[in-house]
Amino acid sequence: MGLDVLLACDKRKEIYEDPNYTFNTSSLSRSFCHLLTESWNLPKEELKLIRIGKICGVDTSIFFQMMESPEEDYEYRLPNADSEKERQLILRGIREKEEILANNFARVQQTILSLLEKLPAIPDLPDLLKESLDEQSDLPSYFADVGSNPGDGYIGNNFGQDLRNFKNYLEIASSNGATSVWFSLG
Repeated sequence: MGLDVLLACDKRKEIYEDPNYTFNTSSLSRSFCHLLTESWNLPKEELKLIRIGKICGVDTSIFFQMMESPEEDYEYRLPNADSEKERQLILRGIREKEEILANNFARVQQTILSLLEKLPAIPDLPDLLKESLDEQSDLPSYFADVGSNPGDGYIGNNFGQDLRNFKNYLEIASSNGATSVWFSLG
């Protein structure tokens, strides 16, 4: 059992009912989840997603902003507030997180499209990231051959396939009128 990352948006119900939505072409791998959660342990300049952004000339910081979802605050923190003062602090934090995510859709979509456009021109991405790759958990193959789809849509994806799945999700979300998108961990 491990931690997964799911894409979510303000039109989540509509997406799940959309006949174009399939889990295998709209899901991110556990390897992508590891890229996001390394922000919990490493300085910003050592994060692989930030380094990839610098290599490609793309601002990838939006991925970490998308981690600021208020879902957990609504589900767990707010109902368990011990006082009205704590409840108000949690609500203020929720509003701040919602402001960060509000209307971020176009920026997220542009980030994904830019990465997909620029990554194929960088065949040595695993070598450029080598110093931060752990042979055990960050298999260099995840960053190799970004033009291929080696996984089944979730298990065995490489970085390129995860980005294409992300793009697929965004296309379906856009057709359903989404304006905000974020990550949900579970």
